[in-house]
Amino acid sequence: GEEISAPFTSVDGNEYTFVIPAQEADAEIDYAIEAIDAAATANTALKGVYSYIAGTHFIYDNGVVDFYTVINEGTGVAEKIINPPGNQLNLAYALIRNYTDQSGQDNDDFEFHVWADNNGVPGEDIIDPFVVTPEASYENTSAMTRIDLRPYADELNNIQGNFYIGFLVNQQGEFGKVHCTLTDPGNFSNSYSWNGAEWAMLEGKDLHFR
Repeated sequence: GEEISAPFTSVDGNEYTFVIPAQEADAEIDYAIEAIDAAATANTALKGVYSYIAGTHFIYDNGVVDFYTVINEGTGVAEKIINPPGNQLNLAYALIRNYTDQSGQDNDDFEFHVWADNNGVPGEDIIDPFVVTPEASYENTSAMTRIDLRPYADELNNIQGNFYIGFLVNQQGEFGKVHCTLTDPGNFSNSYSWNGAEWAMLEGKDLHFR
């Protein structure tokens, strides 16, 4: 979309600070950092691209990648999103942190879901599930897979109460599995696994789903 420039607001030793102008909630902003010196023939360097999504993020992990877990074909995982009673929430994005590496830890596509709460575990689908390709690559082995849910605003605006985001590994893929990062030991008890028949809490582990 629109391209903007945000000059450095302060320079303190080797720390440079800049402020990206405020954006509307649900906007995805890609940015890079460019430095130009004062030489007669200016030297320049460009670093990036980075990305963030404006809005309120619901995070139930400490961000540390301790291990990864394997979600095999016929199983799945989910994260409970706690929406306080009376709070109106518009769900615009989901973030699923996947993992891959060159030792054979490759990923199939997965079937993404948003589930309503059913007595403390995922229940009925709020939207029709759809297939997502993990963003993890050999260059960025534990990338966040960004799932744009703005096309589903009719179903995902004004959500009341708790709900779940996550995925199932249903289709016949090349590898028969999907990898996700996790914090172990975890502190939030919001992560769940599906064994093909029932949901259970993923004891002592926090998935990086946001």
